[in-house]
Amino acid sequence: MQKRVKGLRIQRKAKQYLEDRGYLVYMIHHTRWSKDIFGLFDGFAIRETSTKAIHFEHTPKRKTIIKKPPNIIYFQVKSNAFPKKEPYDEFSKKYGVKCWLMKWIDRRGWEIYETYCGRQRIWSDGIR
Repeated sequence: MQKRVKGLRIQRKAKQYLEDRGYLVYMIHHTRWSKDIFGLFDGFAIRETSTKAIHFEHTPKRKTIIKKPPNIIYFQVKSNAFPKKEPYDEFSKKYGVKCWLMKWIDRRGWEIYETYCGRQRIWSDGIR
């Protein structure tokens, strides 16, 4: 199988995976002139924030400010191996965004590495 064809197939699986979880997904079409977002990501996904995620802050000038944490994920899709994680950890810490490294393991399913503001976790979703 050609590398490009396999990569596009896995990117379509990643898009479907995120859309099934309620995200609106935008992916970069790679050409010679357009590369990854910020040189790191294949796309980003966004979804509505639930009302449970609202928290209140009191300030001297205003009684209450309602803040909703952003529900945006920047993601990179790979097959069978994660890229180096340090640039993604640094990007997440610096800009306070959630980053996913999505690794498709042949005949097993997804393994996802998430980093958000210095916290990391890995989980597997054995879907096909």
